[in-house]
Amino acid sequence: MTACECVLAGRPIVLSDVVPAWEVLGDADIKCKTDSVDSFVEELKRLATDYAYYERHRRATADVQEQFYDRQQGIGNVLMRAVAGLKG
Repeated sequence: MTACECVLAGRPIVLSDVVPAWEVLGDADIKCKTDSVDSFVEELKRLATDYAYYERHRRATADVQEQFYDRQQGIGNVLMRAVAGLKG
């Protein structure tokens, strides 16, 4: 949910590479190495100091926002489809 909130607010998100959200966030997400504080620090510093880098990732949020407004992809619908599949 945190990733969705950032994207909907038009802000890039910095995530560990084990968080599966990056698969649907494209360039709105900046992946960091798992368990590497230095990787996170490096990316956060770059976002703060490299305006072009920040803007590229910020603009990418617009490309992935629509999926979070799709009610068919909401948690209720996804759970209903999963349960229906178990009955199957």
